[in-house]
Amino acid sequence: MLNKKNTRFIAIITLLILPLCNPVVFADEEPLEFDLSSLLEITGIEDLVAKFSKFVYIMKGDEGELTEIIYEYLGKETLDGVEVDKVSMKGSSPTEDQEMLFWLDQEGKTKKVIDNQSGEEIPLMFAGFATMFFFLPFYMADSFDLEEFISEVPEDTEIKVSQDVSERDVGGLPATIYTYNISGYDDDGQEFSIIYEIGDFGDFQIMVSYEMDHTEQEDTFGFWVEEIVLH
Repeated sequence: MLNKKNTRFIAIITLLILPLCNPVVFADEEPLEFDLSSLLEITGIEDLVAKFSKFVYIMKGDEGELTEIIYEYLGKETLDGVEVDKVSMKGSSPTEDQEMLFWLDQEGKTKKVIDNQSGEEIPLMFAGFATMFFFLPFYMADSFDLEEFISEVPEDTEIKVSQDVSERDVGGLPATIYTYNISGYDDDGQEFSIIYEIGDFGDFQIMVSYEMDHTEQEDTFGFWVEEIVLH
């Protein structure tokens, strides 16, 4: 059964994987014991403010188009006589640039949002929709459970899962990298693979990359963390 914790990721992964799979092979490989107990829970801008001064990742969309997603803490200001935190959230692609400025009170509640291109104020009720991409790496890591995912795959669908562990710098910080590779074949016998990596930075863990590759389809999706500056 799906639970609330993995619903977000399973919704994404089901759209990407299950339509491609057919019963070919399933690996009998024993999974490695990765301790993922320190996954960072980021559910809103206030959580980003508490942990990061800057967080940048690159998202790869259809036909390989790259979009740079940038969160940056800009410091404190006074708004209506109250001290607030000011945050920039920016998306930049070859075809479009967009930046929004947020002001949050000391309880983490958003008090004001402005579209920095037009200078227009955005109603708070719509601000959450505009920021969904900024939380993608955290949502995906928090929502995915490999054992549970495998148990949800239909019995006649066979896939192969492999794992690895390595050390490297991510976003300017050293990390232990836990890599998962899920692969299989679609109905036409064409191979696909999904590779994602969890980075362990000592006191917190986040998903640092994700990539889906299909040999016969141009549509792709993926991302990788480019820069991390702790607050």
